[in-house]
Amino acid sequence: MALEVLQLEVARHFATPWLVNEFTLTTDTLNGIVPKLDPVFGFFKTGTNEIALPLRTITSIKTKSRFSLLRLILAIVGISLGGISLLAIVSGDPEVDLVTVAFLVFLPAGVWLGLQVYTAELVIRDDSGGKERVEVSVADRGAARAFADAVSRAAADAAPKDNPQGGGASEFE
Repeated sequence: MALEVLQLEVARHFATPWLVNEFTLTTDTLNGIVPKLDPVFGFFKTGTNEIALPLRTITSIKTKSRFSLLRLILAIVGISLGGISLLAIVSGDPEVDLVTVAFLVFLPAGVWLGLQVYTAELVIRDDSGGKERVEVSVADRGAARAFADAVSRAAADAAPKDNPQGGGASEFE
């Protein structure tokens, strides 16, 4: 079976369309470029990770959805703190101080975490037991699943075939 080059470009998250994961499937390898993110805010690109896996070493590839209860709790707390401080500022309360204004930072942080409560990822396992997890946008999960199916078929075609003579005989005996 002749496999053409197949490419996939998916956003890491629908709220960060500038962070794009790029994958290329060729006849013998799966290559990918995944952006590294800053550890504080999680939306600034600080570099890239490159993935290069020979198809014969890929044992499985799948898409997976995740729900993060911790992100949900932090989002609720952030939106609540930011909302309370916003209400205090808008109501014209004379007691508004710098701390109340500083709490406004929690509102966009809470919204940002709320957008990341439900995520999807592409999980690639190889024959050495290694695992690559690449977060993809939930909106692009269907495209990622179709790409994973194509990689699975190509990896199955590239896997070493059993000896047709049977009996475990090898050419070196």
